[in-house]
Amino acid sequence: MQLQDAATMRRATLAGLGIGLISTIDAAEDLKLGKLVAPFGAEAMHRMPEEQIPGFYLVLPKAHRRVKTIAAFCRWTLAESWDSPDEREIRRLAGGMDGK
Repeated sequence: MQLQDAATMRRATLAGLGIGLISTIDAAEDLKLGKLVAPFGAEAMHRMPEEQIPGFYLVLPKAHRRVKTIAAFCRWTLAESWDSPDEREIRRLAGGMDGK
């Protein structure tokens, strides 16, 4: 499902239509009230290096954590490397340099 704006994404997530990628500002109140949960914890981004913090939470209704496909998506999200392809290539090339 593709939505046109952040407010619609938030409403759809609150309605239980799926997982939402919502800004930390928009998600804060819903997380505080227990309307949504951040499956990786609300502090997940605080452990990231500052330059990698996206400014968004992946959020979903609490009951959805038990849905197998959503749980699998959350596991995939955690396992994925979120560096841009250019950053991966730069690191690959830098790692392969022999000092010459």
